[in-house]
Formats: sequence, structure tokens, C-alpha cells
Amino acid sequence: MQTIVVKEVGKEPTKLNVRDGQLTLELLQRLVGGYIEVVHHDGFPQDVVLICNEEGKLNDLPFNFFVNICQYPDAICGTAVFCAEGINADGEPDLVPMTTEQADNVLNELRKVKVGYML
Repeated sequence: MQTIVVKEVGKEPTKLNVRDGQLTLELLQRLVGGYIEVVHHDGFPQDVVLICNEEGKLNDLPFNFFVNICQYPDAICGTAVFCAEGINADGEPDLVPMTTEQADNVLNELRKVKVGYML
């Protein structure tokens, strides 16, 4: 099994185990509560991405944490999901679960997050 990391507002981040083929658009939309936005943020390897609700700020979802994007801070509102970019079972570029090492690195960084702190 492979892993994604879910960070809900006001809660500790958690690992969610997913099987091959289970990381679908529908699952990501359900986790973030709407349309997804893929965010490439500073501070993590290029293949690790953050998924959030594309309309989180517009819909007044609660603040979760800040991230740096191209050296500029941005607020993440609502639930955030961390996964990787890679190649799916069909050989196509896609969002895929992280390795255990990637997930542990994300968890360690998220545990440092305080209100107003940037990831």
C-alpha cells in the first residue's frame, strides 16, 4: 500500500493508505470538498504536490496554513491533501500516492506548522 497525507483544519495531519488505482479525482474532490487545485509549493521535492479546494478562499473555507509558492506566501483554506506526481498504471503522467519516505517527510514538515507559519 502507498500513502497520501491529509491535513484537515485544526487537526493533526494523518496518513491515508491507498491501493493502486484508488487515488482518483473523485476521492480527491471528496477529501477537499470540491474542485481540486494542484499546488507546487516551495520546500518540498518537485514531485510532491499539495491538493486543495480550488474555491476554498472564495467559499470562505476556514484557514488551514500558509505555503510559499514561487517565494510568495499563500493561504491554504480547507482540507489539504499531499500526494506525488508520477506515472500511473497506464503509463501516463498522473497524481499518485507517495512513498513512505515522502509521506514521513511531509508529516514532519506539517507537524511544525503553526498559525501564520509557512510550509
